[in-house]
Amino acid sequence: MMDQFALNAVGPALVFAPCGRPAAARQGVRVCRALARVGRSGDNRIGGWISYRSAKAALNQIVHTSAIELARSHRHSICVALHPGTVKNRFHCENTLPVIRLWKPSEAAGEFAGCGGQFGPRKTTGQFFDWSGKPVPW
Repeated sequence: MMDQFALNAVGPALVFAPCGRPAAARQGVRVCRALARVGRSGDNRIGGWISYRSAKAALNQIVHTSAIELARSHRHSICVALHPGTVKNRFHCENTLPVIRLWKPSEAAGEFAGCGGQFGPRKTTGQFFDWSGKPVPW
């Protein structure tokens, strides 16, 4: 569990530290964090993955809270959560979850990299979106 929190919550949270500096306030900051739908409490219908789900739920709160804090002093900044899709890896078992599409890591990274530019600070900061830009309920 500690490894999951270090990787999926603490590490990403440390990225927010430089965002609060005065230079960031003048220039604006774009922070897009990769989240997983399984980190949402309402998405847990099958149980399992306690460590991973808990760490991703913590990251959900880190992103949401950081967006609120950035918006106070960094009007031109944006902080959004992005779900890159279900990525095929050794953690995912195709028989465990019904998914529409299983992405290769390189495909998910490409979709994720192109997403950040489509969001504007006032309307979208602090929200959660999927790879296609559709809102995901927290």
